Amino acid sequence: MIDPQRRWKPHGYKPEYAGLATFGGLPYTEDPAELAGVDVAIVGAPMDDLVTDRPGTRLGPRAIRAVGLEQGPHLEAGIDAFETLRVVDYGDAPVTPADPAASHAAIERTVGEVLAAGVVPIVLGGDHSIAEPDVRACARAHGPVGLIHFDTHTDTARELYGVEINHGTPMYRLVEEGSVDPKRYVQIGLRGYWPGEEEFAWQAKHGITALFMHDVRDLGIREVVGRAVVRM
Repeated sequence: MIDPQRRWKPHGYKPEYAGLATFGGLPYTEDPAELAGVDVAIVGAPMDDLVTDRPGTRLGPRAIRAVGLEQGPHLEAGIDAFETLRVVDYGDAPVTPADPAASHAAIERTVGEVLAAGVVPIVLGGDHSIAEPDVRACARAHGPVGLIHFDTHTDTARELYGVEINHGTPMYRLVEEGSVDPKRYVQIGLRGYWPGEEEFAWQAKHGITALFMHDVRDLGIREVVGRAVVRM
């Protein structure tokens, strides 16, 4: 286990621009054996090979780690998560550029290591397709999962532009394979021009709940979140 704060502890403060960049300055490990006693592990999934329009999210995990995150009690919750929970940065899944299948397998395997240790994974991405290996790993460990999905789009296409595996299809695939329980699957924030009648008909058949951006506006976020939680 590497502690990025160690050299600075005698001085009381490590500047955000110095030392090893980990999430929130947390201890870093890539060893599954060192997950014993850990509550939460941060995992990077630096992949955007399956995006259709706007690449760049492969740089997301590194950018998030580089941004400063001052530790301390949350103003509204009154809880310092890093004091209450033992959290570590478990590094990035070993993705392979231009090989989406290998990258998905690596992400699923890395998230699976966290779950096998009884630890909660928080995954930094990454295009929408990384939901497929992330959720599949959780379902392998715990059975079909409930899901609250904040997004402009549903990602429930059978295929997009003639391609079955891309960032617009992971939720269709996860429901069809049984990794996500559709009756405990809620989408929040839908807006814009897509999806269409085919996707919504499929969702209605499976009992998926869709809450649009106008629902958030008209009902308020508390009501919308309450409806989502009830479905879980």
